[in-house]
Amino acid sequence: MLAHLRRTGVVNERDGDTLDPHATPYDHVLRLACGVAPNFVEQRAALGTLADAFVVAHHDVAYDRAWDDVTARNGALAGPDRAMGGLPGHVVITTKDVHWSKANVATLALAEAGAEPTEESKAQAVTFLQCMRECAMRYARHRGWTQCGLYFRFFGCAPSGEEERGIIRLHVVNLARAGPRLRRTAKVNLPIDDVIEALGGRRTTRRGSVIMVEPIGAGMDVPVEMTAQTTSSSAQRFLERRRQRRERLENSRASSSENDDDDDDDDSPAPRRRRRHHHRRRRARSRPAHHRPSPRLRSPSL
Repeated sequence: MLAHLRRTGVVNERDGDTLDPHATPYDHVLRLACGVAPNFVEQRAALGTLADAFVVAHHDVAYDRAWDDVTARNGALAGPDRAMGGLPGHVVITTKDVHWSKANVATLALAEAGAEPTEESKAQAVTFLQCMRECAMRYARHRGWTQCGLYFRFFGCAPSGEEERGIIRLHVVNLARAGPRLRRTAKVNLPIDDVIEALGGRRTTRRGSVIMVEPIGAGMDVPVEMTAQTTSSSAQRFLERRRQRRERLENSRASSSENDDDDDDDDSPAPRRRRRHHHRRRRARSRPAHHRPSPRLRSPSL
């Protein structure tokens, strides 16, 4: 794998086999991770302390605008958010580590050139992926998303052109605004939980293609660096609706339990007859139509 990266010019052998941001064709994400190109995306507010190791990058404007164009060859996998002023619904997260093993998800567990993956290298790769996953979830919470998809593009995926040349990147997609290209590229979108499980780690969700985003404060520990100011208004509205639904459910349960207690305490013949008649009617409704007794016919009075 390292020989292939050297041959294609992705790795600079003179700099200790690190990824070369000046290699052509240019990898825009790699140049942002190395600081060669300016990145205008706010990092610290969305990622917190993880901004020291990871970078959030946006695609170009033409790429984002083609998210719902079925005739376009390339385009974003999701559309922009309505409540956040048009911010894109498909971003990528990459690492600032430019070692050659971070060129693709297929090279994560390769600590040395020509060597087989070891248990130690697999454990380090799992730790790296878990940190990247937490970084993506922090960004999704900051944006106020409710469900997202976290995907990689593996080395050698088909059709040609879908694989990514340069540095590893995690596609963070807002599934609430998913576009038509998400379904068309489903065969090359590798969920991050599947990669963690393949390397011997423990997956977080059963379905890795759809991840539910838990808002800040909904039964989870809030990181110190993510204060209430970073919580979006949509996440706050979601928490308020969730609290109101929980209160209504608790009130309905309390009222139903009080009614059941009142009925049990009343041992008079009339309530017992009403309950018996009610259960008899329910059993009659549950029977098939051809098993129901025919109504009694009254003879006309003379």
